[in-house]
Amino acid sequence: MKLLFPASVRLAIPYPRQLLVALMAAVLCALASPQPTWAAINPNQASAAELETIRGIGPSMSARIIAERQKNGPFKSPQDFARRVPGVGPKKLKSFQEAGLQIPVAKIPEPSRPK
Repeated sequence: MKLLFPASVRLAIPYPRQLLVALMAAVLCALASPQPTWAAINPNQASAAELETIRGIGPSMSARIIAERQKNGPFKSPQDFARRVPGVGPKKLKSFQEAGLQIPVAKIPEPSRPK
């Protein structure tokens, strides 16, 4: 087998196997993370199964969220969500948001300006 580089040219990686093992371990840790950063769940549209993917939301909490949403309409803000769903306070709301729960904020229409 013929080398593409002269024998005097070598890569400056002292321990290539250890580097490869460390990189693979980092990738596996990122994939096994309990809080995926790419999952965004909107409680105004999510099913019970989707809500339960959020850390801290179980079957009873997802049932309360869906019941409140069906009874009084969509949540208008994170504060509205915390106020309307029993058992959700500021701390729990923050942990839900860090785990991927995204509550859209309702846009307030601009007042009409006189001509």
